[in-house]
Amino acid sequence: MKNIGIQKELSTVRDYLKNNGFNVYEVDTTNITSDTTLQSFDAVVVSGANDNLMGIDNTSTKMPVINADGLTPTDIEDALNRALK
Repeated sequence: MKNIGIQKELSTVRDYLKNNGFNVYEVDTTNITSDTTLQSFDAVVVSGANDNLMGIDNTSTKMPVINADGLTPTDIEDALNRALK
C-alpha cells in the first residue's frame, strides 16, 4: 500500500482514498520543517490554495504532488495511480 500525505482540509478525499486501499495521513502544512517529513510519503495531495504550499518548491524530493483543486476524489485516485506506477 502507498503512503499518501493529505492536507487536513481534504477530509472527503482522505476518506475516499482510505476506503480505496491507500494509507492516508493528514499533513499539517503549516508545520512542515524538513524534507524528511515529506519523504515519508509516496505522494502528497494538496488543496491548491497556495501556489507554494508546504514550501514544496524548495524541496529536493521527487515525490508526486497532486493539486486537488477542481478534481473529484475519483480524479485524485486516478492521478495517484498514474503517478505511482
